[in-house]
Amino acid sequence: QALQDLEDLLGELWIAGVEAYRKAGDELLSRQWIEQGRIRYPQNDTLRLLDGERLLDAGQLDAAEAALAEPVLRADLIPFRNGLLERLRLERSVEGRILVRFTPGSPVIEATALVGSLPVQFLVDTGATSTTIPAAVIQQLGITIDARTPQRRIRTASDEFVAPVVELPAIDLEGAIVSGIQATVLDLPGQPGVGLLGLDFLSNFRLDLDVERGWLLLEPR
Repeated sequence: QALQDLEDLLGELWIAGVEAYRKAGDELLSRQWIEQGRIRYPQNDTLRLLDGERLLDAGQLDAAEAALAEPVLRADLIPFRNGLLERLRLERSVEGRILVRFTPGSPVIEATALVGSLPVQFLVDTGATSTTIPAAVIQQLGITIDARTPQRRIRTASDEFVAPVVELPAIDLEGAIVSGIQATVLDLPGQPGVGLLGLDFLSNFRLDLDVERGWLLLEPR
């Protein structure tokens, strides 16, 4: 019994080492200790759950599911396991799709996309027909606007005007990539340097919007 108690104590000390590395911000050593701890103390539920969390972080969903499959006996570990199982369920729901996160509950979807290799701030608007791009971004992309540049007529609630239209390099939103977008060069009121991603981009994907969680899921058509 004394040997068993000592073995349990060593397992708890190992977990304390994992937490110490986490607290110090050394995620690499923390992960290594979790992996080695699973080998040294295969019956330790805390290390098993920490390993499941590590696997979730790494996107290894099948391995995480296996690590979390067995119930735990300690009451203080049950909420931790339940939280990881819920996270696994949510990760499964987005598997194979592209997840764009925004502020939960926000009526505005803000996201950063690469235009070519240039990061650009966008508002994602499922009600906008076309994509817009600020003039300052056009300059950074090295795109020239002259007398031969096509124009597009823009109508707002209080005004009507024409604006240049340019073809953008490929737009990459978290891995959702669309080429050949003909964007209107337009500075949004009160949003300097911010573009608008419209249906000419979004219609290439099936959309699943969850405002409460702050999720926009994109699945290629």
